[in-house]
Amino acid sequence: MVVDRKTGNPPMIFVPRAAMSVTGGIQPDILRRCLGQQYRENGLAARLLLTYPPRQPKQWTEADIDPKAETAIAELLDQLYELQPAVGADDELRPVVIGLTPDAKLAWIKFYNAHAQEHAELSGDLSATWSKREGYAARFALVIHFARWAANDPALETTDAVDVASINAGIQLSRWFGHEARRIYAILDEGDESRERRQLVELIQRKGETMTPRKLMRSSRHWAMATEAEAALEDLAKAGYGRWVIPPTSTKGGRPPRDFVLNGNSRR
Repeated sequence: MVVDRKTGNPPMIFVPRAAMSVTGGIQPDILRRCLGQQYRENGLAARLLLTYPPRQPKQWTEADIDPKAETAIAELLDQLYELQPAVGADDELRPVVIGLTPDAKLAWIKFYNAHAQEHAELSGDLSATWSKREGYAARFALVIHFARWAANDPALETTDAVDVASINAGIQLSRWFGHEARRIYAILDEGDESRERRQLVELIQRKGETMTPRKLMRSSRHWAMATEAEAALEDLAKAGYGRWVIPPTSTKGGRPPRDFVLNGNSRR
């Protein structure tokens, strides 16, 4: 990174290896407003590893972290902090180059070619994201390699090169984040109607995959009348998200309320 301005103080700033890692959470609606087309076109969005876990109800637990696990994690991090960069002939700090074992290189080449084929078939935002996923696979593999080293993993082939297990784990993580990118970009791009359908599907999933109009009214204040709740479920059925199921008549007679059941492919 170079900042070179006549009026600057100092006039020039040169950072040979500028990088910063950021992690955090943000509400989906705020992300949608902030991550507009400008930031997709300039490559910012492609550099973010996005994930959107499904909502889960809170559940009380008195479970605590195992003290042995807590100690092991602390020791692992301490060991990682001991890693030091190389020093060049000019006394400048330089990155340490870590290679691949022969089997790891074969796995990397196979992934590289398959990933390049996927990338060639994409366009727009996903194409930009896929262009970064290749590098992320290598970065994940490097992180996993040194985490295994710090944990004294007996299966680690060598400390001086990334082995096939670490490469495969890095590739799997990269692919998982690719799937998340597809899903999250679709959410960010959806209109009001699609968003309401998705949110209703997610609500039904949290409630056990089935829903009746009255149960929907009790689950959300958005539907104040049974006719409105039934219409919302009917809309999902017409859109192919699920189907109506009529339970068998009980011995007491009468018509039981029909259930709306999500299709298996409604999970997102």
